[in-house]
Amino acid sequence: MADAAEARKVTIRQQGAPEVTITVPAGVRVQERRRVTLVGGVRVVQCRLARSDRDMTGRAAVRREKADVPIAGGSCLKVRDARLAKRLRPVLGKGGRTPRTNLEAEQLARSARAATLSQPRITGTAAAAPFGFDRLVDSTFEYDGDYSRQIQRYPWTTSELVRNGDGDFYRDVGDACWGNTSTATDDDALEPRLELEEWDAPPSTKTSWHVSYKPIVTLPDRTRIIRWTGFVADGEATVGTDGLLQRVRIDDHHMARGRSSWQRVDIAFTGFPAAIPHVSPLPAC
Repeated sequence: MADAAEARKVTIRQQGAPEVTITVPAGVRVQERRRVTLVGGVRVVQCRLARSDRDMTGRAAVRREKADVPIAGGSCLKVRDARLAKRLRPVLGKGGRTPRTNLEAEQLARSARAATLSQPRITGTAAAAPFGFDRLVDSTFEYDGDYSRQIQRYPWTTSELVRNGDGDFYRDVGDACWGNTSTATDDDALEPRLELEEWDAPPSTKTSWHVSYKPIVTLPDRTRIIRWTGFVADGEATVGTDGLLQRVRIDDHHMARGRSSWQRVDIAFTGFPAAIPHVSPLPAC
C-alpha cells in the first residue's frame, strides 16, 4: 500500500480476528499479512473477538489477550509502540456509524426474549448449518429446568441426548444403552438454549456488538416481526400476541469465535407445556 500525504482510515482483518479499521498516521506505510499488520514497521496484532464476552468496552479483551489497546465492542489490539498505539484509534468494522435503531423494536425484542426464556418448560425445533452448507442438523428439543432432551438428526445418524442432574448422556437412535458425553458448554453441537445465550439473540442489551433494529412489521394475524443487524450477527424474530418468541433466526458474520461455529441457526418455540415427561437414560453402556 502506497504512503499517504495525510492520516487515513485502513480496514484490516487478520486470520481468526474480526474486521477492524485503524487510523494510520500520515506518511506511514501499511503492510498486511495473515496474522500481523505492519504499520510503519511496527507489528499490530488483532485480538480474537469472543461471542460470550459481554464487556463492550474492550477492557476484558485486553486483560484476556494481554494486549495494549481496547476496541469498543469487545476486542483489542497488541501494539508494542505506545506512541503509535495512541494514534491508531481502532474501531470494529469499516468505521462507519451504526445505523439508527428503532427503540420500540429493541424493547419488544428484549421483553420477548426475557419472557420466553423464563418459561419453566419449553419445547421446540431447531436447525443449523456451518459455513459452506445449506443445512447440517435438525433438532427437536425440550427443556424443564436442569433437564433437557434433544433428538438431533444429521445426514449420517440420528442421536438422542439427555442432560439432567446426574450428568450428560448420549446414544444413537436404535442403540440399546446410553453412554456419557461432554457437557453442553464443552460441546460444539447444536444446543438451542446456549446458542441464544452466546449470540445474545435477540440482543438483550443496547450495546451488544453495535446492534441496530429495524421498525417492527405487524402481520395480519397480529404477530410481529423484529429484524436487527449487528457486527457479529444479523437476526430475525417472530413475537406472538402473547409476547413470547415463536421463532428466532441467527445469521453469523464469522467475526467472533464461540462454542459452536454455525453460520445460521433457526429456532422455533412450539410450546410451553405444564409438564414434560422425563426420559431416563438407562441402561448405561
